[in-house]
Amino acid sequence: MKKITDWSWTLLAALIFSTCGLAAVPAFAEPASPTASATQAAQASEIALVEPAAGAQVTQLNAAQKAYLALPRKERVEFFADSEKRQLLVEKAGYYPQPISFSWQWAGHDGAKYTLHVAYNQDFSKERTVKTDEGKASLDSLRIHTLYYWKVTALTADGQIASSPARTFTTADEAPRLLRIDGVPNVRDFGGRKAMDGKRVKQDLVFRTAGLNDNARTIYEDEQAVLDRDTGRLRKGREQLQARIAALQEQVKNPAEIDYVPFSLTPSWSVFRPAKTTLDGADLAAIEQLAAVPEELLGAKREKAVMDQEGRFAFDKPVVKGLSVFMQEFTAPADGVMQLGCGGDWFWDFRINGVKVYDKLLGNELSPAAASNYIFNLQVKKGKNLAVVVLLSGSAGWNWCCAAQPRVPIKTILENQIINDEQSFENIAKVVKDVEPGAKRLNDDMKKYMLEYLGIRTDLDLRSTNECYGMTGSPLGPTVAWVHNSSWAYQGLLTTGGKEAFAKSFKIFCDKKNYPIVFHCIAGQDRTGSLAFVLNGLLGVDEEELYKDWETSGFWNKSPGFSHRECFDLLVEGFKANFPQPTWRGKMEAYVKSLGFTQKDIDQFRSIMLEDDK
Repeated sequence: MKKITDWSWTLLAALIFSTCGLAAVPAFAEPASPTASATQAAQASEIALVEPAAGAQVTQLNAAQKAYLALPRKERVEFFADSEKRQLLVEKAGYYPQPISFSWQWAGHDGAKYTLHVAYNQDFSKERTVKTDEGKASLDSLRIHTLYYWKVTALTADGQIASSPARTFTTADEAPRLLRIDGVPNVRDFGGRKAMDGKRVKQDLVFRTAGLNDNARTIYEDEQAVLDRDTGRLRKGREQLQARIAALQEQVKNPAEIDYVPFSLTPSWSVFRPAKTTLDGADLAAIEQLAAVPEELLGAKREKAVMDQEGRFAFDKPVVKGLSVFMQEFTAPADGVMQLGCGGDWFWDFRINGVKVYDKLLGNELSPAAASNYIFNLQVKKGKNLAVVVLLSGSAGWNWCCAAQPRVPIKTILENQIINDEQSFENIAKVVKDVEPGAKRLNDDMKKYMLEYLGIRTDLDLRSTNECYGMTGSPLGPTVAWVHNSSWAYQGLLTTGGKEAFAKSFKIFCDKKNYPIVFHCIAGQDRTGSLAFVLNGLLGVDEEELYKDWETSGFWNKSPGFSHRECFDLLVEGFKANFPQPTWRGKMEAYVKSLGFTQKDIDQFRSIMLEDDK
């Protein structure tokens, strides 16, 4: 049994017993505009403010969020890797801020209409308001570590108006500053954390979010119409899959001993990049009949690809949905089963000796692509074997990963293979008919809040061209500059394509006229988190806070594939290996300068983003 530390008990208790409310509250509303004349505004009894008390400090993180962030790093990493605890974290912590409760009393004025005013400046020129018929309201998404002023105005049924005196409270110094943007998950202010030289990263200048609209949606042809014109290949494929699924189901009931042979694939592959973007039945039939690696395939010359120590290879230039075919001849010492792990960005299938054994042509699903994404068995024969991978590239280019992995129990392998084959059976007759742009996520109130209160000027969209199909501007409208910059995540930042994408993004942050900026991919965690990691490091944010900033996406994403080992560690290790400077600030400076930026550029970014810590 695993030992549960005091910290773990604290967090589990917070997750299980937390009763902090997360009810939706208005994020932005027009301030009250009483039209009654001064003569109608008879002096009324004073509106008495109750909560928050004068000078109180209020929190915007709930108990579960705070308990997780308070854990030592080692225990946070262990917690993050536990699927059951992650489920609790998402359920009990959530990605919304905890609302701040306000209450007041106005004796003898039943039926009055109230407006709550909250601002970080004494003249209330930059205020948030909430209208209500009750003597209470709530508000969230305020700045952290900030002195706020609040008051209540009222309008009675007979036209009398009144206003309370202003009172102050302070928001706790608790990063991150989470924001509620209805329709868009995983939103927070990039700023708020302590940084270099006694400075703090400014708030309300940069925001990181998930996509402001959905990704483009693929529309498929009617399945029966596809089958009606089938020459027999699809029906044969479906029959083979049905037979294989039935055989696997029997093996699950009575798993036999497996004759495993050593992993025999090498880091060296041959790869072909044809000009075409899809393979028809004749192309696939030709590939399946190959017994050796040719010098030319589908008009493309043979190239060499060598995997790195993690079993990963990617061409430098990212091409979305570019077709490539990876091949390798290898020798098995005997007939038997070889277990391996694979992953790709983003659509792929794996064949051994002409037989398809694993199909992810609808998407790798796990991000980032890594050799540990999918582990399965290959039936190999003694002597020479031919492995063939058809890969359609995603946002990280022709990114193929394959390597030996720790042995997975046979029952788990069989069950995973059944799931994969069932998905393949369902999708074998899917033919793309059309692609339509992604649906909107923002309602009018949220657009108004982001435009008028947050003041967004630039929407930096890190998604791929395919994800942004049909888009010509920001979902926030024509007043916001939409900068589409297809970007890479994690170790991809260190490739040629990843560096080029980062350089384009950094130029946006070096120009003051672009602020306030919102930047995002679709989930706001991988590409977004990698960019935030470098920018925060460049501002001198502490290493522990760099970890926590990335981990905060775990309040929303419970997927085991979104983990330190599969994601964040690759980013950390990549920078440590390439930049020997002792501090993260130094490593980030070296990275940015290696892209052609100067110290003056870095200082310009810092002058925009940093302020004296108060």
